[in-house]
Amino acid sequence: MQRFTVLFVLSALLLCSVSAEAQSESSSSNALPIELYKNYLIVVRGSIGTLENRRFILDTGAYPTVISPRVAKKLRLSGHKEAVHVVGHDIDSDVMYVPFLQLGPLKSQHLRAVVKDLSVFDRDMGVQIDAMVGLDVLRQSRFRIDYRESKLIFAAPGSLPFTAPIRWDGEKACIDVDVNGKPTRLLLDSGAADVMLFEQKFAELSSRPGLGWTSANLGGRFAIRQIRLKSLGMAGSDLGAREVFLSDTDNMTSFAFAGLMAIGAERFRRVEFDFERQTFSWEPAKWKGRVSPVARAAATPGNVPPAFTDGGAQMGASEGCPNDPSGGDVSGCSSPSTLIRQER
Repeated sequence: MQRFTVLFVLSALLLCSVSAEAQSESSSSNALPIELYKNYLIVVRGSIGTLENRRFILDTGAYPTVISPRVAKKLRLSGHKEAVHVVGHDIDSDVMYVPFLQLGPLKSQHLRAVVKDLSVFDRDMGVQIDAMVGLDVLRQSRFRIDYRESKLIFAAPGSLPFTAPIRWDGEKACIDVDVNGKPTRLLLDSGAADVMLFEQKFAELSSRPGLGWTSANLGGRFAIRQIRLKSLGMAGSDLGAREVFLSDTDNMTSFAFAGLMAIGAERFRRVEFDFERQTFSWEPAKWKGRVSPVARAAATPGNVPPAFTDGGAQMGASEGCPNDPSGGDVSGCSSPSTLIRQER
């Protein structure tokens, strides 16, 4: 008997980092309505090139932004091939430059984007998706995702009860978490259905019993297991349900983070990225109004450690893969695995 579950992991993660001319402008309203699918996938409306009122998936695990071939064709874009990296595999991808993209008050020009077939989202969600907007666009402004109110709010007033520093692995925003009492680092990923850990970085979990699945992405198949942790928390907050996925792929070991921290409505009411203070804040789904001393210390202004770097990868748009529209040697760059289908 087969059972298929959609798990969007590394949806546009591990992509080359590039610069884009971008600016944030004032707007009469800093709040956008969101459509929430499967309790975690966020869809917002925006413009791309001359195409208005388009549906974008909001994916904090994406860098750079991904657009559909349909959009690239309508805008008559052209580009070049690059070697890209997905979970367990290497594939080729088209890279093109989008003349203009707008999401609420955020505007980007000459935006470098990966072109991937997003029709799998269309079929699974029942709506047409035109792009997957990542941190290359979103990091222009502090923003909050309010899952309860179904809003994306830029420069939101007030504060959330828990705060921790963002740890950067190149252009990928990560956070320190506790997994069974062990400190580790996970990617903050709004495009992931649930927490996924890389087994090579958790040897102690390799013998833990769990439900086995075969998963497939753009590059092929790999194995994952669903296991239950003893504890899962961030900055003193208990993240509730502790069932997570464990991946045995071995091509993730070069990255500093040890898995994906899904930030959907299952575990959170609201989350916020503040790129000026370099912090990530949240309100747990089952929070009852108490903040631990650990969380208070993490939230103290000035208590934000330097941006995390690994293997020479620096935080900043000038680092990473070559910003060269003509191509070049980019074999070390990386790119998305999109839909994960799991079967027993």
